[in-house]
Amino acid sequence: MTAEQTAQLERLTAQRLATRYELAAINGEKRILVAYCSRNNRSGLRAACSKCAQALVALTGTDMIYPNGKSADGCKMADWIIRFTGRTQREAIMQGELPYVG
Repeated sequence: MTAEQTAQLERLTAQRLATRYELAAINGEKRILVAYCSRNNRSGLRAACSKCAQALVALTGTDMIYPNGKSADGCKMADWIIRFTGRTQREAIMQGELPYVG
């Protein structure tokens, strides 16, 4: 574990934040971090997408967002799927974080 990872984990522990879940934009093999959300449900996904709206439009090329079936399937913007990856912020720091969309 690098010094930077250790510092990030110590900051999470010191702030005693609620568990945050990784939300990513996925297109084939390409994965981009959208946000870490404390709510891993559809309302959390919508809130995170609205905060990062300009960056998501620049990434996907469209401002149209559609539900992608069940809540666990996330939503769709052009060829991109925006969904929770199943990793927490702590796991993402330890395993290697994705590049950030914003």
